[in-house]
Amino acid sequence: MKKFPDGFYWGAATASYQVEGGIENTDWAQAAKEGRVPVCGIACDHYHRYEADFDIAKELGHTAHRLSLEWARIEPEEGKFDLREIEHYRQVLTALHDRGLKPFVTIWHFTLPLWFSRSGGFERPDAPDIFARYAAFVVKELGSLCTHFSTMNEPAVFASNGWLRGSWPPFKRFALTDLVSITNSGRQYEARATKGLAPVFVGKKWGYINTKGAFVVEPSYTDAEIFSADGFAPVKEKKWGFINTTGKVVVPTQFDISAGGPFALFKDDEKGFVNGIARVKNENKWGFIKTDGTVIGNQWYENAELFCK
Repeated sequence: MKKFPDGFYWGAATASYQVEGGIENTDWAQAAKEGRVPVCGIACDHYHRYEADFDIAKELGHTAHRLSLEWARIEPEEGKFDLREIEHYRQVLTALHDRGLKPFVTIWHFTLPLWFSRSGGFERPDAPDIFARYAAFVVKELGSLCTHFSTMNEPAVFASNGWLRGSWPPFKRFALTDLVSITNSGRQYEARATKGLAPVFVGKKWGYINTKGAFVVEPSYTDAEIFSADGFAPVKEKKWGFINTTGKVVVPTQFDISAGGPFALFKDDEKGFVNGIARVKNENKWGFIKTDGTVIGNQWYENAELFCK
């Protein structure tokens, strides 16, 4: 029987905003107040219960623990670091060592201090310098208690959800080809409304406006995407379908595109139909539909790719 090698680490991972509780000065907390993301609130109060949580981890046989630092706690104002919060994280790391748990620290896990997000976040020209200053500070202060640091958690996930799908702060949507090195790049972008239409979020629903700001599609969908060059956009109620640029539903919302998200539909920046055919997923099977929503040949496959032009 195969065995894990000596020194293999067993553990779990947490994100500060998701577990600590009481963090109100971040872009995610602000978005929660606006009803755009779920409220975190006190979470599981890990900020005060971390010792008891680590006791449980030790009882479960863990030998390591990955945690993240809350940037908004450590630097609540630009350039002003709170040494009390540094001391808190020293106590957290010491508690891990006392229980024989190897700490792995993520310097940043998605949430931004409000002062940074409101001034442009990672689109600020000086964003790399600002983040480097923060990262250098925490490594200097905590380096004696941790030798394994991860700079940021899943930058591609952060960028795609924040700038491509627009479902996370800062809730922006770009064509896929515009999503180039946004995270920690300092480059600025403007979202493009293909076919003169752009998805907008109002009252927890998505609709579409034209370049004059008038609604072409009233806010009625739980999710929506940018129109393709050929004038179709995927929209979601409980399932996914397609509308045309007049807002008419051309394919009813009947498809599950959950695995891989709606972008499982697309290749490069093609959204919707290629040569009048789109790839869709339903109940873990792939198929091809025409613009009227009918499945070609009534056939479903374990995997499939888009037709070429």
